[in-house]
Amino acid sequence: MEELSGGGDDNSTGEFLMALFEDIRTAERELKENDSQFIRRAYVRTVFSSVEGFAFTLKKIALDKPELFTAGELALLREEDYHLTGSGEVRVGRQFQRTAENLRFAFSAFMRFHGRTTSLPVDEGWNIFVAAIEV
Repeated sequence: MEELSGGGDDNSTGEFLMALFEDIRTAERELKENDSQFIRRAYVRTVFSSVEGFAFTLKKIALDKPELFTAGELALLREEDYHLTGSGEVRVGRQFQRTAENLRFAFSAFMRFHGRTTSLPVDEGWNIFVAAIEV
């Protein structure tokens, strides 16, 4: 299968992703060496923050082809939220999405960037992931 990449500065994107994965490896190593409730919580926080960082990266890459997306999708890719002030001015805020839905959307957008329609499977692994988020 061909490599899927693209989007922005590939070097800084790659470095960011490598840092995320290294954080997970470090947290896992620490958990194996010093198992405690604190380290377990730190490991879980590290994994889920890395998932969010990964989704952010996929969306950043997809934004390199804005013509592929609707206005609403572009707002979601940019994590923008629009609202009006009391004086009727438009304000742009930061939009936060639920982790599972955000990851599915980011992956779908990334695949569209590459001319593909593949989506994340909804299987036992996905269901375990969603249940872990709820915990």
